[in-house]
Amino acid sequence: MKPIQLKKPPAPGTPDWQRTITASKVPAMIRDRFTGEYLGIDYLSAFERFMEMTGQWEQPIDAKTQAMFDDAHDAEDYAVNVWKRQNPGWHTSAGEIAFTNPDVLPGIPCLATIDRRASRGRSRRIIEVKRPRKDNGVQDNWLVQVQFQMLMSGIRAADIVIVPVYGTPSIHPVEYNPSLCDGIIKDVQHFHRLLVEGTPPDVGDSEHAKEIFQRLNPKPTDQTVEADGQTAAQLAMVLVEMEKLESQAQSLENKLMQDMGDAKALTWDGIQIMSRRPGRFAQARVPKEQRDLLKDPDVMTPKLDLAKLRQKHPDLVEEATSTPTYQLERKKLIEGITQ
Repeated sequence: MKPIQLKKPPAPGTPDWQRTITASKVPAMIRDRFTGEYLGIDYLSAFERFMEMTGQWEQPIDAKTQAMFDDAHDAEDYAVNVWKRQNPGWHTSAGEIAFTNPDVLPGIPCLATIDRRASRGRSRRIIEVKRPRKDNGVQDNWLVQVQFQMLMSGIRAADIVIVPVYGTPSIHPVEYNPSLCDGIIKDVQHFHRLLVEGTPPDVGDSEHAKEIFQRLNPKPTDQTVEADGQTAAQLAMVLVEMEKLESQAQSLENKLMQDMGDAKALTWDGIQIMSRRPGRFAQARVPKEQRDLLKDPDVMTPKLDLAKLRQKHPDLVEEATSTPTYQLERKKLIEGITQ
């Protein structure tokens, strides 16, 4: 079966899209060929992708993040114009195009959306646009994403166009890599089995783990459970070493402050590594004879009394209170291993 161009692919954020393996999700699924460990080349971990695709968690997207996504999308037309000036005679699609190919991964819902399809006669080429803050070259997750796009679209040539926020655009050809694609197929199949079985990958160093576990366990019970002894002991030893390193770091930082003296900045190999910034205001620093100015009506604002609100409207306070978080007792854990 030839690659299929999708006229109406699942929209991002919908249940169908959530369950579909897309080119942007694949990098999180890539494992080391020898150890089987996830490489962690995606901005989300394999654990986070699993939780996202099974509907147990979704990425928090605030206004700043959404603005970044919008800027990256708006940059596509500019990037394509840059590419076309470097490749005269080629035509490009008006917008993004989505493909799937059931022969590549039978029985697994997959699709890849390419930013633009370039054509000249019978030749076809993928144009993938990236919008980082700075151009640090082609990243591994981008290469995996483009190889998966090649698998789904059947197009075996591509260019990654980097249009950094700070810097000039650059174009990077990507060749089809059969060996890498074979590995991608195996890793996608493995990850899909985990999804079907409901078995999440190891949580690893997921930076979103706390909020994920809070969502999975919104209301604490009265139960107390015993920690895995090996895990707790390992963590305690790591924390002890961290305290030693933090003490060393503080000593070195103090030495740099001493060297800096009354200068406004301190540099190392031309890079500013320390500076003097305005201090924070504290009412306690206001001279006693002028503290009455702090009560001037022109500088006062009403403040919500949470205790009174809880007393009068307890249901409202409960509804507006976030899920209880996890709090590690570091000092007690360290004491447990040092005693």
